[in-house]
Parts: sequence; structure tokens; C-alpha cells
Amino acid sequence: MGQTVRTLIVSASRGVFLDTCFGGLVFSRQASVLYCEAETFADVIDAKRFIARVHDTENTAWQFPADLSFVAVKTARQYATMAECVAAGQPAWVVTEARPFAVNLGNVTGHTMTVGPVSSGKSTSALAVMAALKGQRPM
Repeated sequence: MGQTVRTLIVSASRGVFLDTCFGGLVFSRQASVLYCEAETFADVIDAKRFIARVHDTENTAWQFPADLSFVAVKTARQYATMAECVAAGQPAWVVTEARPFAVNLGNVTGHTMTVGPVSSGKSTSALAVMAALKGQRPM
């Protein structure tokens, strides 16, 4: 399959939009990025539709910043490699190593912690988990 021109979403303050994860948007300038590829869109209209769908959610972690631009990238897939993004004029980002971690958010003996809303058992939001890992209180 040959390369086609697709569209990247780029934030001046947060970098290249890479993907969504656990109720949030992942950009290349975040302190810890596990992504080596960036999601692309068929064209600017498709990218703007995606942004509109995201902004229709009630989750504020899913809000794009206002400083967006749209950059053409040559790729053969929906996700452009970092090298393809660099060829499109975007700076490379640091991909961190994935490491397992343990989280204790209180006394949950006999329960399974589930990230996200569930109908039974203990659950917590991804923001609470990320805040706990950083030793902060969730928003």
C-alpha cells in the first residue's frame, strides 16, 4: 500500500496529537509519552469532526486546546510514525519505556480496582490514578 497525504492535529503548546487514552488526550510534549506514532485523519474536515465529537463529551480531560493547526503528513496507515511526523516538519518526541506499577488508593482489600465507571465494586477515574501516581490529589 502506497503513502497518501493525511492530516495531523498539532497544538502549539502541547505538540502533536498522538491518541486518546483512559479518558484523556495524549500529546507529544507530555512529560511521559508511551506512543511512537500519531493518529492521522483523512483531511482537515475529518480532523475537525473528530475534535467536535470530543468537545461534545462532558469530560474536560477530553478538551483540545485552542491553539490547533492541521499539518499534512505522508503515511500509508491511520497512524503516522514519528519519522513521518518529523518529515512533515514536527519535532521528534521522547518515547518513555513502559513499566508496571502498583497503585494503592486506600483500603481495597477483597476488591478489584477498575479504572472507569462500573456498576459494582470499587472504581476510580483515570485522572485519580494518574494523580495518585504523581502523589497529587485528583482534580
